[in-house]
Amino acid sequence: SHATTNHTIMIELHRFFSQNLNSLSKNGTEQSYDRFEEEQNLNACNHFDSSSLFLLGPPSSGKSSLLMHFAITFGNEGKNVLFFARKGMQNSELLFPLGDESFPKSSLHRIKIKYVQDASSLRESLASIHMLKKKPQLIVVDDFSSIASNITEASKTLAFLKDAQDYLTSFWKSQDSESPCYLLVSDVLTDKIVTDVPLFERWIPLYLAIEQKEKAIYQMSVWRFNRVSPPHNFLTTYKM
Repeated sequence: SHATTNHTIMIELHRFFSQNLNSLSKNGTEQSYDRFEEEQNLNACNHFDSSSLFLLGPPSSGKSSLLMHFAITFGNEGKNVLFFARKGMQNSELLFPLGDESFPKSSLHRIKIKYVQDASSLRESLASIHMLKKKPQLIVVDDFSSIASNITEASKTLAFLKDAQDYLTSFWKSQDSESPCYLLVSDVLTDKIVTDVPLFERWIPLYLAIEQKEKAIYQMSVWRFNRVSPPHNFLTTYKM
C-alpha cells in the first residue's frame, strides 16, 4: 500500500546523531539538557520520504564523521554498509558529534570501507556489486568531488550509484525486506557544486547543508529538495 511505502522508504536524519541521544539523556548538566532538547526536536521531524541524500558543508565540519555515525546505526541493526572513500584517507581521524565514540565492535564489522583512486575505480566496484556475498543496505560515498573531479565524471558516477541502489533495493525486496537500499553522498559546499546540483537532482533529490555558526558549532538544515516530502524546515545544531 502507499502508506507502507511512505513508512519504509525514508531517510531518518536522527541517525546522524542517535548515539549521542542516549548519552545526553543521562547527563544532568544544563548545557547537555539544551542539547538534548535540540536532539528531541530533531527526532520530532526526523525523516524525509527519500532513499538518498547529499550532505554538503565546509571543510572540517564533520561530514565524514556524520556519515560514519549514520552507517554505524545500520551496523547496530545487523545491516551491511558499503562505504567508499578516496585513497589516501585511510589515516583520517573521525571525531563524532559531542565526542561519543562508544560503538559496539560488531557494528563496525558490518561496515566495509573501500578506498578508490578515482571515479572510474568507483564505477568498477559498483558494476560488480551483485557479486558481493554480503550485500549492503546502505551505500556511502564520502568527499564525492575528490573522486569524481568534473561534471562528466560526476554524472556518470551518480548514474552508476543510482543503478546499484536500485539493484540492491530489488534484491532486498526479493528477500522479503521492506527496507530499500539507501544512498548517502557528501561533498564540500563550493560555488561549483551549487551550479552542479540542479543536474545532480536527477539522481539524488534531497540536499542537506552544514553551516559553521561559531567555533566548533555547526548547523545542519535542508538546502534543496526536489519532490521530496514532508516539506518541513529541518534544522539542528551540533558541536564537534
